Amino acid sequence: MNSLRLNPAQLDRLALFVEACAEMASQPFFNVRPQPSVLIDQGPKRVTYTLGSGIEFRAAFYPFLRVWMKSSPAHWEEVGKILVEAGLPGQEHFSAVEELTAIRREISRGDDLRKLELPAGRLIDLWVETMLVPTEGGAREWAEYREAVESHGRATIEYLVRHGVRWIGYHMQRLSSRSARPALELARNQLNLVPTFALGALLQVPRRQALANGTVIGCRDTADQVIDESIEEHFERLLEDFDFDVLEHLLPRLVATRSELLRAVLGTSELAALLDRLGGRLEFSEDPIKAPVADRPEGLACRSSTPELSFTQLQGNIIITDRPSVENVNRALDKLRLRLLHYA
Repeated sequence: MNSLRLNPAQLDRLALFVEACAEMASQPFFNVRPQPSVLIDQGPKRVTYTLGSGIEFRAAFYPFLRVWMKSSPAHWEEVGKILVEAGLPGQEHFSAVEELTAIRREISRGDDLRKLELPAGRLIDLWVETMLVPTEGGAREWAEYREAVESHGRATIEYLVRHGVRWIGYHMQRLSSRSARPALELARNQLNLVPTFALGALLQVPRRQALANGTVIGCRDTADQVIDESIEEHFERLLEDFDFDVLEHLLPRLVATRSELLRAVLGTSELAALLDRLGGRLEFSEDPIKAPVADRPEGLACRSSTPELSFTQLQGNIIITDRPSVENVNRALDKLRLRLLHYA
């Protein structure tokens, strides 16, 4: 019996949310990991955190606003309610609940280190009201924001706004990829329902476009290098995406040039076949981290363990791992291959 409950209006909301999250994911700001740099002088030790440039942040903030503003049809909370009540299968339903909980946690989080009691969500709202789209009735918000700046410093507040957007946006993207996008697929397969618009059509900027009158327009946007990057550069950037964390621990360690690795990924979505293409092989072990390497002529190259991937690597691209890890890698490889083929 079909238990999926989605109507066309709800489907359009989900599609708008997925579209905005895809635009967020394409922005370099959401792939920047905060890097602390330590400066020691005669005074106390000072730690400086960098989290993307102002240009990168503002480019990423516009798609974030599409799912943040309560007036938007793609507002994350309304989308979350649709997903929770849609009768999705267990994994997709659980993922929606999990990511919604994470979003609410990040929104309500303060900053204990700097004794700032303002939660991240309120800080973002104040920043929008005072710095981005001031309104006539925003005097109270402006006074609250100014008080925070005077107490903690403009740089601190600016950083905390970016930090909040970064992590709230991260979980919104996970809500999209783990629940909203699968819901669109289920609606198409089970209910024969599709959005009333082509997903992402208005956001795509073609490199070359022929108009009805025969004019050909070429695009080179110096502010967004994504448009003009080669497939090799696109491959490098995708490996830094959170969706491919499981691959980030494995692929760069394989003995291959980037071109060889790219060709292998484009040619298969299975780890065993990929290793075979690179002259290696896949072996299974119940505990790959403790897999015996003594007396193996290949010798040990490295060992790595994360929640999604545990493996031992021998010289010559020989990987010893377990079956759950291979399943995680194969899913990520399939998604990476499709993204690359779509870009090409």
